[in-house]
Amino acid sequence: MKKWFYPVSLILLFIILITAVIPDGYVYGSNTDWLSQHVTLAETIRNACLEQHTLLPSWIGLGGGSNGYQFAYYGFLRPDILIGCLLPQIPMVDIIIGYMTAVYLCSVLLVYIWLRSERISPLLAWLGSMLFMTAGCLFHMHRQIMFVNYLPFMLLAFLCIRKQRYKWLPLCLLLICLGCFLQFMLIATRMRAVFYKLIAFGLGLEYIIQVFLTVGGVTKFIPSTGVTLPFVSYGGSSIFSTFILFGVIQGLYILKLNDEEEMEEG
Repeated sequence: MKKWFYPVSLILLFIILITAVIPDGYVYGSNTDWLSQHVTLAETIRNACLEQHTLLPSWIGLGGGSNGYQFAYYGFLRPDILIGCLLPQIPMVDIIIGYMTAVYLCSVLLVYIWLRSERISPLLAWLGSMLFMTAGCLFHMHRQIMFVNYLPFMLLAFLCIRKQRYKWLPLCLLLICLGCFLQFMLIATRMRAVFYKLIAFGLGLEYIIQVFLTVGGVTKFIPSTGVTLPFVSYGGSSIFSTFILFGVIQGLYILKLNDEEEMEEG
């Protein structure tokens, strides 16, 4: 029972502090930034995603309309926007309030767990968590979103490093590589010019074959060929050539965006 005293007290103090910063008419959030800027933009981005049937809308109808990636600074793939796309009937203000309070509470508790994993006494870990809680509550947590919503993931990374839990790292790297390949193929299918389409398909196939040869050799699925894994294996020429590959794909993507803008203007 004693080991739960500090976490439970943190949760109770969290509720008290949240209650102390409630604006009129809302559960949580500052009128200065949240309700006048972040919520409105999140609602607009969600509507654009639903209308264009994509998580990366190329056009946002703010003002006279603009390229969607001018607003990528606010985060197209933020968890709250993804949740909003799954639950379009719920206002974004309610989703953001629930999401950010959960992020805040998880961050506070993860700070306590992380400090305890560093063999700090429960009392000092509790005090450190309290400092973290009050610093966030009094300003950032109810005024910002993309500057603070990474905190639980950062603290989890600290815990994984401390406990040396790296067994999922290869799988994460493989999923990143597969995600890049799928994005290459998506860009290729959307190119109108056959020449550019073949370039994107070819570079995508070269990339995934390189990944397959590396992973297959390491796992003994195929004989080891000595091919490097993009951005991971050591080698200056390998990294340089991979940068060129991604640069060409990015250039093709920019061409596609320019074509879409010309079609909309026409």
